[in-house]
Amino acid sequence: WSGDLNRVSSIKNPFSSLRSFIPKISGTWSRPKRLLAVEIDGFGLKAALMRTEGRKVVFECVTGSQVADPASALAEAKRKLMQSGREIPKNSILLTPTVIPAVLELPVAPNKPRPYAQMQEMIRWELEPFFVHRVGVWKLGDILVSRGYLTGDQLQQIKLDLERRKEDKHHHFAGISTSTLFGEVAIELGFITPDQRDECLAIQQQFHISDDEMICGWSSQSPPSSKDSGKDAVKGEGKYPWLVCGMSRDERSRWIALFKRLGFDLQGIYPLVGCSAAALNGNLTPSSAMIEIRAGIMGCMRLTGERVVSLQLYYTAGQPLSEQAPLTGVSSKTDTLYLSGEDHSIRSISETLSAIGQQETRSIPVE
Repeated sequence: WSGDLNRVSSIKNPFSSLRSFIPKISGTWSRPKRLLAVEIDGFGLKAALMRTEGRKVVFECVTGSQVADPASALAEAKRKLMQSGREIPKNSILLTPTVIPAVLELPVAPNKPRPYAQMQEMIRWELEPFFVHRVGVWKLGDILVSRGYLTGDQLQQIKLDLERRKEDKHHHFAGISTSTLFGEVAIELGFITPDQRDECLAIQQQFHISDDEMICGWSSQSPPSSKDSGKDAVKGEGKYPWLVCGMSRDERSRWIALFKRLGFDLQGIYPLVGCSAAALNGNLTPSSAMIEIRAGIMGCMRLTGERVVSLQLYYTAGQPLSEQAPLTGVSSKTDTLYLSGEDHSIRSISETLSAIGQQETRSIPVE
């Protein structure tokens, strides 16, 4: 989302398709006539008031906050929405990069799901490698650059200085974390202030993976015709495709408590990357692909009709997108390629894929 507070736009109702595409992590789903949608990426927060009109959703107003602290950012967004003079609904949803989505092949037929506790345990086990892959992705230097506190040249200069210090026998770094050392050197060189360092360390902490129990959500991706017949088993192995996601149970509790403290009822929590297909409300070609780029994450998803066939995340923080993912591969054997994101290179990616591919390329706005 972007734009002025009083900007009004409308799309087809995404609530039903969001439910089918992305399993929620908390709350009991309801179809409210008005809803507050909140998106947080670690660097700021965006919020939109929405209402349903028939099969469409109208965005009444959109606002945001660049404050790094989530509680302060949400409180600021609420104040801005109140200043617009509109009534703020209690029902709300949250999109955050700390919810990790995936498509898994599970030995569970869609018409015979396991008991809740067994599904949780099975999916937690399968999702563990996806969470491990995220460790150490958001480095302090990349966050400082994203916040505008460092330039690319300054980042490289700090890295060179660190290398020289490590080679110097007079410097001892035992027990000092890489982030702490990086911040100290950046301050010594006069590139940043201690407050800027502390702010970005707090942002980095938001992406930290907790060791507590994971909580999961899931949704079958088998075709409707096969959900009762069992004909959609993968390669005859008795496994079926499921769209799943997971996050820290403690983090979920903190979000629910924060929203409640500010007067909101958090209906569901969703991944930041992986939800753009909901904006199409099922208006997909028979075989399509989607690339989403948000806050240092690129999601590559292939769909058959409204079913998610594959979903992969690539963490692009501080790296050229062309080196992070097989962009041409995700778009192969598809009728249409959808692009969604805010990255400055999304236009060049679109042009490149359009030039080498035979399929149509369309952009999905994030407004």
